[in-house]
Amino acid sequence: MISGRLVQLRRYPVKSLLGERIPTAEIGVTGVAGDRALALLDRASGRVASAKQPHRWRDLLALRATGGAPDPVRITLPDGRHLSVVDPDIDVALSAAVGHPVTLVDAVPAGATLLRSHPEAVLAVPTLAHGPLPPETEALRVPARLNRVEPLPGMGAQPCVGAYATVVRAGRVADGDRVTVG
Repeated sequence: MISGRLVQLRRYPVKSLLGERIPTAEIGVTGVAGDRALALLDRASGRVASAKQPHRWRDLLALRATGGAPDPVRITLPDGRHLSVVDPDIDVALSAAVGHPVTLVDAVPAGATLLRSHPEAVLAVPTLAHGPLPPETEALRVPARLNRVEPLPGMGAQPCVGAYATVVRAGRVADGDRVTVG
């Protein structure tokens, strides 16, 4: 078992947009309350917009979403303007910001899909510019070299830069809470 303290909590109210640091969070079976509760739907393709497709959606990482229940989510555009998700012209403003016709949705419509990327594209996201942070093409080299696990017996050590978890007990977590993994 590994023990430590929770250093930072982050929530991303809109899928693939920059998020926010929060001091506490309610954790349920689906994860952090309010995390990725909204998404942008590409009206041309019917697919959910994802920064994992950087050739089309890199501008998503220039937008920041904050807040949520009970207050409406707010989105900050690259020019500094703030929009509320209840603004009647939000789809027009977001479409202009990302360069594609999009609709903000809180549920994926029947028939909509998420274009799955190739594994190398998934790993491209941390290397892209995120808001004011510049691109960092070396971002994954050190973790890929140092974090190696054997996913299945006989496969040998493979690079691992991620974590998956199952919520065992729902509840509230906060910065500084003790965490035990394993």
